[in-house]
Amino acid sequence: MVWHRHSCLWLSPTRDRSHHETPRENPWMGISGYDGTFYRRNLPHIVKENRLLFVTFSTCNRWRLPPGARTIALQHTLHDHPTKIAMDVAVIMPDHVHLIFTLLGGHMDRAVTLASVMKPMKGISARRINQLLHRSGPVWQDESFDHVIRSTERSRAKFEYVCNNPVGAGLAASPDEYPWLWRSWVEGRCYKW
Repeated sequence: MVWHRHSCLWLSPTRDRSHHETPRENPWMGISGYDGTFYRRNLPHIVKENRLLFVTFSTCNRWRLPPGARTIALQHTLHDHPTKIAMDVAVIMPDHVHLIFTLLGGHMDRAVTLASVMKPMKGISARRINQLLHRSGPVWQDESFDHVIRSTERSRAKFEYVCNNPVGAGLAASPDEYPWLWRSWVEGRCYKW
């Protein structure tokens, strides 16, 4: 377990949820069913290897991404697939992104963490989007919302939700018509590793 003093904070279920300068034993360890890493920035993040994660992040101030920017964002959501993550589905909406993926085991003798995947995904895509649009400033909100999908019934509902997001927003008549949707079982079959 690696402690990142500036980005990770242990939380205790019974103590004040304030910043701790030094690492301490994870108070959640030993709780029945819990075997992951728990840390906090502005939002809580529970991370488990080899478990499906549902991640959502939004553009800064709900700025709407033009088509070229959505293409760049989709390319960067797939960048670490299949080396650090196994991406199942990704959709780039005009003002937010939904992803369902699994963190894979160690990568080059280092543990793969959610932060080590999300930081370059959002950072490099933001830089390339700004270059494309000749603009500066943040593209994405700092935080992402993420949670572990715990059951097959819930995972099916999440997959359907992500795939139908463009349809529900009136951007496409069917998921197959939306160009910024990537599904491992459809587009992934012809994806070049």
